[in-house]
Amino acid sequence: LADLGYRTRRRLATLAGGITLATSVAGVGVAAAHSLPGDPFYGVKKGTEAVQLWATFGDEAKGKRHLEFARERLAEVKALSPTSSHVTSTLAAMDSQTTQGASELISAYRDSHSTSPLADLLVFSRQQIADLQQLAPTLPPAAQAAETRSLAVVAGVAAQVHRTAPGVCVLCKQNGNNPIEPN
Repeated sequence: LADLGYRTRRRLATLAGGITLATSVAGVGVAAAHSLPGDPFYGVKKGTEAVQLWATFGDEAKGKRHLEFARERLAEVKALSPTSSHVTSTLAAMDSQTTQGASELISAYRDSHSTSPLADLLVFSRQQIADLQQLAPTLPPAAQAAETRSLAVVAGVAAQVHRTAPGVCVLCKQNGNNPIEPN
C-alpha cells in the first residue's frame, strides 16, 4: 500500500468506506425486516412500510399493500410471546390496516366494476379469520379480547364485500363459474 500514490490510497479508502456503509445499511434493513414490536429496529421496519405505501399509486394497489401489512401484523402477533405487552397494540394495528385496505379495495371496485379487488378482500378475510381462530387459544384473556375485536373487523370486511356487490359471485372467474382459488 505504501507504493500506491496518495490519490489511489484515498480512492481505496473511499471505496472501502462506501462498502462498509452499504453493508451496514443492508444489515439494518435485514434486521428491521425481521424485527417484531418492541425490537430496536421495529421503527425502521414501520418507516419502510410507510415509504412503500407512499410510493404506491391507485386505490387497488394501496388496498393490497394495506392488506399485506395487515398480514404482517398477524404474523408478528404469532411470533410474539402470547404474554407480550405488544400483542394487543399489534392486533389493533392489523385492524387499522385491514380497514384501510378494505376501504381502498371497495373504492377500486366501485371505480372499475372489476370484482378482482373484492375477491382479494374475500380471500384475505378467509385466511385472516382462520389464522385468528387458530391463534385465539394460545392467548391470555386480555389478548383474547383484542383477538375477538380483530375477528369482528375481518368478518365485517367480508360482510361489507357482500353488501357492496349483492348477488355477484365475487370469487367466480369472468367467463365461468369456477371459483378463484386463493394464492
